[in-house]
Order: sequence, then structure tokens, then C-alpha cells
Amino acid sequence: MKKKIAKQTPSRSALRRQREKEQRYNTILRSAETLFAKKGYHQTSMEEIGDLAEVSAGTVYFYFKNKEDILITLLKEGGFHFRKMIGDAFRQADASVEGLKNAGVVFFRDFCVQHPEKVTIIFREAVGMTEKVESVRKDLFKRMTEDIKQALLRISEKLDTAYRSDLSAELLAVCIAGLYGRIATYYLIWDDRSKDLMNIAEEAVLFTIGGVEKLVAAKKY
Repeated sequence: MKKKIAKQTPSRSALRRQREKEQRYNTILRSAETLFAKKGYHQTSMEEIGDLAEVSAGTVYFYFKNKEDILITLLKEGGFHFRKMIGDAFRQADASVEGLKNAGVVFFRDFCVQHPEKVTIIFREAVGMTEKVESVRKDLFKRMTEDIKQALLRISEKLDTAYRSDLSAELLAVCIAGLYGRIATYYLIWDDRSKDLMNIAEEAVLFTIGGVEKLVAAKKY
């Protein structure tokens, strides 16, 4: 019989070193996020990221291959955070039209207003970059659109209605994702109108709901 090898519990010093590594990693990431949003990706150097994180440029390179690697990490992180917030808001309203409204409000109030750096990374700094960055960004928006599409289909199912065509839910999802992204870009990045954002959000959400109602054809039989 093979002898079972007991798993060794990491020592306190090993656990402390692991915590320190994780903390350093997050500090570098947050520093890069701040600088990319404030100065721009191209205008930020690895040395500046290290300086703000209070580590050497060599330490930054230890955790990330290059600046592009940091941008991709931030893009994935921001996208995950965004999708989770919107998904939670929709699920809490039990797949209803009200849930769709709540998800729109959460996007503007909780994501855009509370995380302007993430908005800037996703909608400005990751645009027009390398093929690798664009591939990650494309994947993010496709996932976001699919999330919205599935939410719209669940609403239709719950209301026992059907959309006008098989393309309706997908088309609406593409429009909603594009609309909300453009509003965030226009009113937060190009022209800081964050004070008006909730009024703008309310009208955008009403516009969205109107589109959904127009493309719902009739009750299912």
C-alpha cells in the first residue's frame, strides 16, 4: 500500500510572506489604475507605477511582464466587477422589468460614479490598443452583451411573452450595452457631468425599457 503523505501546514512566516506578496501585487495594480486613468496609458511608465506603489521598477516587472500585462489585468478585473454588480442587481429583482431598471441604475450609480478609474480603463484606455488588448476588450463586451440578452430572455419567459423575432433580444442587448457605454464615455470621460449622471441615467433606463416593450410582440400561446 502506498503511504499517504500528510499535507504540511504552511508556517506563519510563509503565510505572512504570501500576504505581503498579495498586498504588493494589489498596490501595484491600484497604482497603475490611478495613473492610467489620470495621465493615460501611454504617458505612464513602469518607473512611475513603481514610485506610486513605493516599490522599484524591478519589483513591478517581477509581478507583471510589461505595461500591457497590467492593462489587460485591469481590464479583466474591471469587467468582472462590472458584470457581477449588474448580474446581482438583476437577480435580486427576480428577473423582472424592474430588475432591468435596477441593473441600469446600478451601472451608473454604483459602477460609474463609484469606480471612475475602472470606467476610464474600459472605455478609454483600452480602446485602439494592441491586438491582444483588443481581444480581451472584445471578449468582455461580448460577455456583457450575452448577460443582457439572457436577462431579456428571462424577462420574456417570466412574463409569458415573446419577442417579435429571434434577433430581438440580441439586438436589444447590443443597443443597451452600446448606449450605456457611450453615455459613460460622453458624460464622465469626455465631459465631466457626474453631477447630472443620475438624471441622465433615469432617462437612459426609460429609453431602454421603452425599446424592450416595443419589441415584445404578444403573449405566448
